Amino acid sequence: MVGYAQDHYTTADLDSLSSSLLRFTPIVESQVGLPILIGSNLHLSIGATEIDNIRVSASTVEIDLSDGGAQEGSLTFYSKQALKAAGSENCEIVSVKDLGDDIWQVNLTGRQWGTAQSLALTIQ
Repeated sequence: MVGYAQDHYTTADLDSLSSSLLRFTPIVESQVGLPILIGSNLHLSIGATEIDNIRVSASTVEIDLSDGGAQEGSLTFYSKQALKAAGSENCEIVSVKDLGDDIWQVNLTGRQWGTAQSLALTIQ
């Protein structure tokens, strides 16, 4: 689930002995013009293990992935501007979906373990 929180957040009720892993990513005003990676479901680390590097310019987002994590899944971005697939290496961008509220889901498949993987998005 992706959503916004301000000042506080309360999880839904959980069963006894259950847990919920949350990632909170601040959307800093000075960054609002550029896309911000706010999550990933490729690995339990939600971005800390499977992402080696992110480069963002006014027109592109380039991401280098490690070979850690699932072979398919998604990266989630906050972006006021539309994102579009521009290419990939050793993985495939299946789709880029507008989830509303400036949230974009980049769906990946075919990640090849033991190889460097990268993808590029254009900012529309």
